[in-house]
Amino acid sequence: MFDDDMIAYARSLRERGVGVPDIARKLVIPTGKNKGRHPSVASVYRALAEAEPLPTAETAAGAESGHQQVPHGGRESSRHGPLVPNPQSVGNRNCATAREPC
Repeated sequence: MFDDDMIAYARSLRERGVGVPDIARKLVIPTGKNKGRHPSVASVYRALAEAEPLPTAETAAGAESGHQQVPHGGRESSRHGPLVPNPQSVGNRNCATAREPC
């Protein structure tokens, strides 16, 4: 459904800060039974996610210097929260929920 030109155009719009619903309205399917129609927002998200990321100046500089970028102000984290406990919150833990004995 997406050809290389459509993906390149969608990525360039996304890099300029255009929202994915607006990108979907600008794209037109070139071939097939849905020719002339706009792709769904979900299809645009999927196409952008599957396309390999473009190197930015920030990621290229980090790769050249060997530095690993850490999000959230220098603390390592996962999508479930920080991996390193916040020193202020350690003293406020409830003993019933603590992983270690109180």
